[in-house]
Amino acid sequence: MNELAQVNRNDLELCLCALSEVLGVCRETADKGELVRRLADYLVPEFDVGVLEPDVRVGDVKAWVIVGDILLIWFGTAENDYPFRATFSRIEQGQWRIVAFEFGCPACFGETVLDGNVCPICTGIGFQNTACV
Repeated sequence: MNELAQVNRNDLELCLCALSEVLGVCRETADKGELVRRLADYLVPEFDVGVLEPDVRVGDVKAWVIVGDILLIWFGTAENDYPFRATFSRIEQGQWRIVAFEFGCPACFGETVLDGNVCPICTGIGFQNTACV
């Protein structure tokens, strides 16, 4: 593995650990004020903690990509492989913050197409956008 690929893999692992920590805290409390306080090191300040799904546990990573200072992770839940996408922004070297947590369309599962046509439920969006940016 080349040096750049190893750096990217390290960033992915950092973000997956952060995401698991965030979702774990959500399982401990539903109080929005406490969530904002406890998750400040993981989320951008304008992130709406109400979009987090406390019952979600990160399962298999389906895909991930880093473009500049943005990292996107598509993953299935540990329970039933339901699709989610988390978007992170690098605030400085080795430090990432969650800017979006999105769930896949229940009809097309984030694929944007259903039976060869644009999904009529999400109109081809695929994931529910809860981005802060």
